[in-house]
Amino acid sequence: MIFAATTGLIDKVPVSKVREFEKDFTTLLQATQRPTLDALRAGKLDNDVTDVLKKAASDVASKYA
Repeated sequence: MIFAATTGLIDKVPVSKVREFEKDFTTLLQATQRPTLDALRAGKLDNDVTDVLKKAASDVASKYA
């Protein structure tokens, strides 16, 4: 969530919907991107991981714009 916020991926999400975005974002990652979450837990943050996070955040944010 911090990554999405600090990289501008949720700039178009209304402030009143940020918590809902966070829930949807984490639900999506848990359901479809378990290896990415495992990499993050292991302290890995490379281009592959950030690409997945960017795509997921953009997909979820698009429903709030």
